[in-house]
Amino acid sequence: PNRQPMPTTWEEAQALQQRCSIGRLVGGVIGGGLGYAASRDDGRTWAVPLGALLGSQVGCNAGQGRGPLPW
Repeated sequence: PNRQPMPTTWEEAQALQQRCSIGRLVGGVIGGGLGYAASRDDGRTWAVPLGALLGSQVGCNAGQGRGPLPW
């Protein structure tokens, strides 16, 4: 698969972590919003958190420059 090389310096590792954090935030907000929009009434109690969780995982991968899915 298309694996990125490991960071070689502390600064590279910090930059990757920061991009992951920003991607998690953006992905979680977008995923939660999609879960809210796609669900109704009682379904929102599980759809919004699930959308936020999945969105944060996709956001971290995308923020680090990898594909959005972990596989």
